[in-house]
Amino acid sequence: MTASMYRLKPGDVTTWTSPRPEPVYVQAMQYDGTNAVEILDWINKFWLGLCPAFIARTGELFLETRLGDRRVKTDDFVVRDALGEFTSIRPAIFAGLYESVTS
Repeated sequence: MTASMYRLKPGDVTTWTSPRPEPVYVQAMQYDGTNAVEILDWINKFWLGLCPAFIARTGELFLETRLGDRRVKTDDFVVRDALGEFTSIRPAIFAGLYESVTS
């Protein structure tokens, strides 16, 4: 599984400036409970060994964010935003904000 490209849906008000001059693109992978190592490898490509994510002794996947460690729940999307930071987003929220970019 590789990361897919998504963009904010047109007309979505999630930034301070409106209208947006350019679309906002992100990369994302959905966590299925078994692909934690794949997600860690994907994140590590951008952080060169300083991976801001880890698997706890319990087997749970965590992301290190500015607000503290964040547990990634099954079916969450792990998102690399336009600034290169990683976070997790619940599936319902992700579906409401983003649409798939097909090439």
